[in-house]
Amino acid sequence: MKILYIEDELDKANQVKMAITNYLNDVDVCIKMSYTTGIIAIKKNCYDVILIDMSLPLYDVKYDSDEDNDFETFAGIDIMKEMDRIGNKTAVIVITAFDVLGKNDKQVNIKQLDKDIKNEFGNQYLGIVQYDSSSLEWHQILINYIKKVHDENITSR
Repeated sequence: MKILYIEDELDKANQVKMAITNYLNDVDVCIKMSYTTGIIAIKKNCYDVILIDMSLPLYDVKYDSDEDNDFETFAGIDIMKEMDRIGNKTAVIVITAFDVLGKNDKQVNIKQLDKDIKNEFGNQYLGIVQYDSSSLEWHQILINYIKKVHDENITSR
């Protein structure tokens, strides 16, 4: 099973990857760290499921650089819109560490965000996982979503 994970925080990305590989066999998790590299990977490769952090930089960030980088609060939604535009129907799971996303008058809690994404993208969107480095609860939620895709892939063969 091939999984793309678009996440700019390397520690979080590695914890999520480890959780997946500890629970599931024969899984290849590819990590991309920005909106742009995520879109390129989606266009060039075929994945069984795509995991997306909601807030991402537009370009890969070098952590030892002072370079400015545009940061998009809802980049995950922009990625799903681009997937829709190019006809990519790969299943998507959103992973975020935040309860509320956005700024000022454009804030949305994750329950409302989950509803909004489900309304816009339907069955392609599996759900949202709230990541918490101090807990293991998110592990099983994520694994259940991934197993759903895995099981559907097996029955459709």
